[in-house]
Amino acid sequence: TVTFAANSVWAQEIGKLDHSDNSLDYTVDVEAGKTLQLNLLTRNPNVHFRVKDQSQGKVMLDTLKSGETTWSTPNATATTYAIRVYVDPATIGSGDTAKYALQIGQYGAEDMLPSTTAVTFEAGKPWSEQDGALASGATAHNFTVAIAAGMTVKVNLISDNTQLPGHPNSLLPVE
Repeated sequence: TVTFAANSVWAQEIGKLDHSDNSLDYTVDVEAGKTLQLNLLTRNPNVHFRVKDQSQGKVMLDTLKSGETTWSTPNATATTYAIRVYVDPATIGSGDTAKYALQIGQYGAEDMLPSTTAVTFEAGKPWSEQDGALASGATAHNFTVAIAAGMTVKVNLISDNTQLPGHPNSLLPVE
């Protein structure tokens, strides 16, 4: 059974196949409204995967026929998938091994939203400082600020990243 680390929409299973152990099976439960995505990484062109929707008893994909290494499907309802990574024993020698990594993603629109931090002010201080960094792979981080009527908000962004809009050496436009 595939499990996902806390706050992660991706899991990775690493395995190896040979002439006698020519398949490995995984199951993944996908929540309603989420998309299942699979990426097979291998140097051996004879490693394939098959996906079966356990809820409907239907084979959704067999990459031996399609040649795909990446596949995704949206799910309107909660579904359990059986994924078999396999190699045809006739295509691998008795002493050979085919290594692979299977990346499994389960994500919805809400998982693609940038992180948000609420900015608060200490009593008697008209400023607040937020230190941080963008999460790996993130393109944005949002901040929310509640201020009293008639007050003004000023934002100073300080960074050593020259690709960040607003940096003096940035080639990107400031919004």
